[in-house]
Amino acid sequence: MGTNGVFYFEEIIDSAAKAENSVPFEFYKARDGAQLPFRRYAAESDVYTILIHGSSADSTYLYSLSDFLSSNNLCHVYTPDLRGHGPETRTRGDISYVDQLEDDIADLIQFIRAKAGADARIIVGGHSSGGSMAVRFAGGQYGNLVTGVVLLAPYLGHDSPAVRKNTGGWAQVSIPKVIAISLLNQLGITFFNRVKVLKFNKQEEYQTEHDTLEYSYNLMTGMQPADFGDSLRRIQVPVISLIGSEDEVFYPSKFEANITPYKKDARVVIVENARHLGIVTDKAVMAEISNWIRSMWVF
Repeated sequence: MGTNGVFYFEEIIDSAAKAENSVPFEFYKARDGAQLPFRRYAAESDVYTILIHGSSADSTYLYSLSDFLSSNNLCHVYTPDLRGHGPETRTRGDISYVDQLEDDIADLIQFIRAKAGADARIIVGGHSSGGSMAVRFAGGQYGNLVTGVVLLAPYLGHDSPAVRKNTGGWAQVSIPKVIAISLLNQLGITFFNRVKVLKFNKQEEYQTEHDTLEYSYNLMTGMQPADFGDSLRRIQVPVISLIGSEDEVFYPSKFEANITPYKKDARVVIVENARHLGIVTDKAVMAEISNWIRSMWVF
């Protein structure tokens, strides 16, 4: 991504194509009866990682990292298409209530443990807004289900000094709508929560029919903690966070100062020459995550 609104999607095109061509969808049943899609990368391991995609996207572009971790038997990897995203969704850009994505991930963990056993060790991770979602989940009501957290250039919240203006030209939020709907929510009125309030500026040449280029208030709010720092503080398990030195959405030099005050033992790594999207295909990132997993569990 570039600060002028130009985004380097070519860094993840090959990874996405490999997932589409070689890793079929599987489905799990959520508590509302919906059959939700995920891609699974199997390993000889008792560690399971749920890796969450970023805003507008689906799980395909996470192929390279997922395949590396599973092929090296570090962990099984599950990459869900979050509700409201991807080719299988019936509610593109929307969810039924703010906390629904958290419930969905908890249901996926239950699905995994039903097959792997109650003692399966679960890492929750994510890229960009998916990283923010991982913090919301691990620092929220389901935090006891998580054994570790992996954050790849996580979105730190609109008020973080580490976030560039308009997230480097990626997102455009309707502030008047958000303020109005937030005030109504405080009064217990949620009727307007499905109104679209956020747009993403993806270049036309990279757009596909599976993109989710607008979010409702429900979806935008549900993908990030109300307070990133407070949620990070409540996480009781090991955290690793990686940011590229050339990230176009965040200021890498300000990144650690927005994480370690809330999670003192978090490992924060600046990856040389990596950009915001390319971080998910970067070999140095794969090595860092591998070493971090090995440092917690003997292989």
